[in-house]
Amino acid sequence: MKGIGVQVWFALLLMGVVLNAAKPLEIYVQSTSGSGQTFQIGGTNIDGLITQVVERQGQLAVLVGQPFDAQLSYLGVPNSARLNISANGLSATLEIPSANFKKTFTAATPNQLNNQIQNFLRKEGSSELAEMRRYVNTVSPAGITDGNPYSTTALLASEFFDALALDPNRTFGDEPRQPGEVRLSLISGGGAYNASTFHGWRLSARVQADYRVNRKLSLVAILPFNYLNLEGSQIYGVGGGLGVPIAILGNFEERKTRLTVAPFVGGMFRWSEDLAGGGAMVSAGANASLTVPLGEHWEPSLIVQISDYRGVPFDVDGYQLDKVVDQQVLKVGGQVVYRITDSLLAEGYAVANRFLQDAAVQNWVTVGAGLKLRLWRQWFIGGGYELDSGADFNANAGRLTLGVRF
Repeated sequence: MKGIGVQVWFALLLMGVVLNAAKPLEIYVQSTSGSGQTFQIGGTNIDGLITQVVERQGQLAVLVGQPFDAQLSYLGVPNSARLNISANGLSATLEIPSANFKKTFTAATPNQLNNQIQNFLRKEGSSELAEMRRYVNTVSPAGITDGNPYSTTALLASEFFDALALDPNRTFGDEPRQPGEVRLSLISGGGAYNASTFHGWRLSARVQADYRVNRKLSLVAILPFNYLNLEGSQIYGVGGGLGVPIAILGNFEERKTRLTVAPFVGGMFRWSEDLAGGGAMVSAGANASLTVPLGEHWEPSLIVQISDYRGVPFDVDGYQLDKVVDQQVLKVGGQVVYRITDSLLAEGYAVANRFLQDAAVQNWVTVGAGLKLRLWRQWFIGGGYELDSGADFNANAGRLTLGVRF
């Protein structure tokens, strides 16, 4: 009986978690007639929710012949937009408070009214929708483009920090890099994250090429990809960038004290059809790192990165994306590498991150650790774990690196 009781308790707990799971998009509906009926509709696709509300589908069918208000909670931000629907379903007033916008639509049928509203949001009204998303980025830890550790600005900053400062192509003890040498690596990862009441998971991959020009100059090219699933809403991303590490003090061939500056430029595009949001942006910035080898095994580094992000006008499926982006990201951290043998090394790092403009998650900390093993002369493999933690945000991710030199 005790075992059955535990099973029942666990089942009820699991049911409660499922029933209370937040949705990225939620609409709160209230009849403005005498009935005063209220409804809550959650979903992962904004087009489908608008259709359900305007055409009174599903549980809203009982509101036929009644006027009602519908308020949209977008990524946890209540009252992001409002719709007031007339009793006959042939008129609707749309309000977007953050854009100080209000417009009334009329049509011959509810279906035509729905099409009119959705076409407006894709065309003339897409700038107002973009203004709404811009406000959401400053208050919701689940925003797509900016304002949290898994937003576009932060992800691109982390890609450059990892590629240029943490250096997945770091050499082993007995193989200094030579001029003309090329190292290619594929860094993949995945894990789960929580943004306020939302839960999601992420997959990522980055192709990286390092070319050693001479003992003081390198070129690093990156091509990152990422995919996020936020409570069923899908977000896709792709980017690119180029960095130029320059040894101001010391060089890349000897294990001596080295001061490196690495300016970089790049960009990233991310889009979610489900959330009708995303954007393209360009970035420029620089890393500075000081590495001081201690004996034969230890290699600590102090790293600083500053980068700037600007939105680029871009439309997808008629939607105007988040072109008004003006953000800077500061990263200050340290890394310690311990060379266990000539074929095995361990690393650990900690980074304090900060958005310099308004953001939902203003500050967060990144901590990680890993191992890298040389399989044979040209090939190596690595694995590790990384944690991101900030206000109303935390993420856990594993990573796998495969590299080759020639």
